[in-house]
Amino acid sequence: MLLFQDFEAVLGKDYDRGLELLKQFAEAKSGAKPEYIIQEIEFPATRYLGKRSIVAMADMGTHFQQVMPEVGAAFADTKTAMTDDPAGLYYTWDEANQQSDLAIVIPAAPGTTIDGLTAIDIPASKALMIVYTGHTMVPYLHTKPWMPTSKPIIWKWATLSSKNT
Repeated sequence: MLLFQDFEAVLGKDYDRGLELLKQFAEAKSGAKPEYIIQEIEFPATRYLGKRSIVAMADMGTHFQQVMPEVGAAFADTKTAMTDDPAGLYYTWDEANQQSDLAIVIPAAPGTTIDGLTAIDIPASKALMIVYTGHTMVPYLHTKPWMPTSKPIIWKWATLSSKNT
């Protein structure tokens, strides 16, 4: 039985080669641009329940960290089912004051209400869907532990006409 072995001699070349390949991969990807696809889709009529407010850009992260759990707790407390992933609805962006009129929401079945949450109905419309993929999202994702890194990130934008708002 061999109690002591020179692991450097046994693994050294493979270990060094692995590090070199990792370095080459990281350097090749470091300058890559985000990978994304933009598609026009039919956005289905959706009821959202949440909280709407005007939030300064500097306070956006803290606001989401505070309000999203409140909205989620309201769903849990009332045993209301989510029909899709939680979302942010952005109504306006005030460039001069660096703030947005936004709602932190969770989609629910049509007609659903929860005390303390505002119901927001978005009519069916054409929308742009942007699907981001690839390693370039990893720096963004590490700040959002609730977002899976193995799946694409999907943003959908619906433009409402004045007759729908």
